[in-house]
Amino acid sequence: MKENQLKNASLYAPKTADGLFRGRILSGVGGLYTVLPDGNDAGETVACRAKGAFRHAGETPMCGDFVRCSRGENDDAPSRIEEIVDRRVGLIRPPAANIDYLLVTIA
Repeated sequence: MKENQLKNASLYAPKTADGLFRGRILSGVGGLYTVLPDGNDAGETVACRAKGAFRHAGETPMCGDFVRCSRGENDDAPSRIEEIVDRRVGLIRPPAANIDYLLVTIA
């Protein structure tokens, strides 16, 4: 993933009246989440960190979650996940959310 993609991707995201943009978490490693903004046809992603209130509430963002994010204060600061929206289903291992289909194979 190119660093300039992470900086420019939030420009493509449609923002709501409160300045947040909506997206879906693609991956999460070490507290840094990769979010694909809605309406982004170029496939560029945004690097985000979770808001501290999630940790205090015992909630963790998972891959597949729909989230609302705020943009970082400057180009070097990552965006921040402000809210988890509409989690229908969550798996504990592997951590994943909003799964529509699951295929189990046995060999």
